[in-house]
Amino acid sequence: MQRIIRRFCMGVGFAATTYLIVLTIQFQKTMPTSCNTVSVLIIGGIIGLLSFIFKTDLSYLVALIIHFILTFILVLVMIWINHWSLNLTSILMIVSIYVIIWAVIRINQVNDVNKINKKLRDRKKQG
Repeated sequence: MQRIIRRFCMGVGFAATTYLIVLTIQFQKTMPTSCNTVSVLIIGGIIGLLSFIFKTDLSYLVALIIHFILTFILVLVMIWINHWSLNLTSILMIVSIYVIIWAVIRINQVNDVNKINKKLRDRKKQG
């Protein structure tokens, strides 16, 4: 249960940050509403839950493709709920945001693995 909550909250965090950036660059032409904010946070949390697919027996590439497709569908649902426009620019923005978030997560994972490996090497040297 703790993992579910943590992944949901990570998704909410990424969604909130992304939405604030979108509002800051004035990509959303209408005033934000409570429906906009709530839908962004809930769908962001659900996208965070989708990351469980990376814990399956699927190859990383297959899991990534499935995660992207499901994320894209959820974002389309959010666009529909909020009556936002869908055009080439918004599709490119969705893909760009996905790639940036994926890169941030991947860099963090690599850094974590490197730290763990360093601790293991140091422990092996001491022992």
